[in-house]
Amino acid sequence: MSKIKYLVKTAVSLLLAIVVLSLFSLVYYNPPIAKSQPDKITNYKFFENKRWSYMLEGVGHGKTDNLGYNNAYYNNCITPDIIFMGSSHMESLQVPENLNAVYLLNEMFDKDNVDGNDYKCLNLGISGHSFGVSASNFEYVLEKYKDAKYLIIETSNIEFKDEELEKMLDGGYHADFQERNFIYRTAQEIPYFRLVFKKIKEITKDGSADNEENYMKLYEEKMCNLLDEIYASSMGKGIKPIILFHNRIAVDGNEVKYEDDIKHIELFKKCCEKSGVGFLDVTPRFIEEF
Repeated sequence: MSKIKYLVKTAVSLLLAIVVLSLFSLVYYNPPIAKSQPDKITNYKFFENKRWSYMLEGVGHGKTDNLGYNNAYYNNCITPDIIFMGSSHMESLQVPENLNAVYLLNEMFDKDNVDGNDYKCLNLGISGHSFGVSASNFEYVLEKYKDAKYLIIETSNIEFKDEELEKMLDGGYHADFQERNFIYRTAQEIPYFRLVFKKIKEITKDGSADNEENYMKLYEEKMCNLLDEIYASSMGKGIKPIILFHNRIAVDGNEVKYEDDIKHIELFKKCCEKSGVGFLDVTPRFIEEF
């Protein structure tokens, strides 16, 4: 009997611990849950109209929109004028839903007194969607949102190996979301389990990095070809493509500067100019604010 009591007490204690830790995780780390995106405009999206909170880097909280993305200003923007593609920087789960860049831009367009610029912006930012992923998905976006006026592709990195550029040209970074089994989906509903799983992934992640070689000639050729494709496909539907670039900043003594090689960035900019793709570098403003 004493063993049964011990087992019962242990089970109850374990259950209470999970409940308490999950209540904490519900606030500290409760990002939206991923699901498949049949339209292929992103590799996945989130469950629609679900509350989320995310406090690993900032104090983020909000609710996903009807489409499964972070759009609080217009909850069901099916006819956007400006489409934003990009990574977690654009996804913006680390700040409140009404303080991310796309929300603030929507607010500015909506509330100013300038005629003819009441543009509606749609945020398709998703974690892990680097420039390569956006370059592999943009055709699907153009097909779905044919009446848009601008396509903004956000990226913090423009340095790529030759094989990475080849993969972009082949659209190889598009990957359909694989639906999980019942046990995995059930575990996802327990916030603490999700936090533990994330930490395990971070610990076991391969931190090695290959040494970059200077493929500048090949880089220019293939990047220009890729941007030519983006420009031709976009302008063929009357949509202007723009690259929104924000490099990481590095602090070297008293100097604050671009983290990546300036020559590489200038070459990417040159490719944009050749192709007709707009290039907006906001890194100087980041440095100024720092």
